[in-house]
Amino acid sequence: AAVAVVATWLMVGALVYFVAGNCSTVPRLERDGSVSDVTVCPWTFPQSFYFSVQTGLSIGFGLFEETEPASKSYSMVHIVLGSSVMSGALAMFAHIILVRMNFIEVAEKKVVSATHSKLCLDDFSGVNSHELCRLIVTYPHFAEKLIFKLEVDPEKAQERIDLFQRATVKGKIRLAKELVREARQHLHGFMNSEDEARVVDEEGDHCLSLVRRFRAHHALLINLGILTSWTALGIFFSVHFDNNDFLTGFYFSVSTLSTAGMVAVKTVESSAHVLFAAFFALVGVPIYAMFLGSFANILVENVSRSRTQDTVRDELWRSEKEFGERWAQHESKERVGFSEFMELQLLRMGRIDRECMESLRRHFDQLDPDHSGFIDANSLWKTRDAIDVRSTKST
Repeated sequence: AAVAVVATWLMVGALVYFVAGNCSTVPRLERDGSVSDVTVCPWTFPQSFYFSVQTGLSIGFGLFEETEPASKSYSMVHIVLGSSVMSGALAMFAHIILVRMNFIEVAEKKVVSATHSKLCLDDFSGVNSHELCRLIVTYPHFAEKLIFKLEVDPEKAQERIDLFQRATVKGKIRLAKELVREARQHLHGFMNSEDEARVVDEEGDHCLSLVRRFRAHHALLINLGILTSWTALGIFFSVHFDNNDFLTGFYFSVSTLSTAGMVAVKTVESSAHVLFAAFFALVGVPIYAMFLGSFANILVENVSRSRTQDTVRDELWRSEKEFGERWAQHESKERVGFSEFMELQLLRMGRIDRECMESLRRHFDQLDPDHSGFIDANSLWKTRDAIDVRSTKST
């Protein structure tokens, strides 16, 4: 639909300029390579289409000069519509970036939360080796948990944790693989699939590393290849058909794709020249925009992922801190009940925080005025009905 709208907009512009009756003095490329001026009156349809594209996309080669008031009046509308199209494309791109950032954050928190819960509950089923290695390197909290599960001696465990924290990124990757392999051998139910073990062993393969990098940036690389090919096509046209040197041809190609319009074609009398320049700009500008979008997406993704990781690290640290504080209150007890066990585990997994627990406890105390440790079921249902009534009124 968007392509149809743009095509209609450019064709309407071409028709308006074609029937407007503009007359211009334009350059003509002679056989000997020299350039002479000729008068074109009125513009041909290819020339009108060329002017519609260069005006609408704000390239402004400047070879044509409008002479009719009606044409100039329409050009103002044509330029505004072109700016609206560009603004709409930028707004859509910004929206896509925001959605992408939110998706990255939600997906990362979901993976971290699920894996953290499994490690807290000693449930290792379904934990992926690659994902766990990445989490160990990104969040040292996971390394500490695995080390304490694998190492009986607390001093040795702390030595391994210190070694991991001092290691470089490559060193942490190597230590993470060793931790996962060790966990497979000693922790019950952890990654008992032979395929998973083989995948971990192949993680350091150079070819696989290159493939993963290509997959991570395949959109940027594909767009770069298309942009390079299209730029080369513009250089070829400028050098072989406009008799320019390579540098000028390169300049023409890049300035056209970026809508700078610093170098124009040498002649607009030839229909072939103006049609090529028009379609080269019409197709090339979106290609250039797609490349910039892919490049910006990688930058945004890296920044967003880094910020998300910082947030997740803080949440993991907070959940462990709150778990430790709550555990200290129960440490003197010989036994704990299910409710206390659930509270401790939920705090440890980061599913709730102390503030939420205290809020629930205060609510319970309000429903238990005699502090018997139990509340009347009718009181609970009345509370639920009151909540339902409030929610109904709000809607």
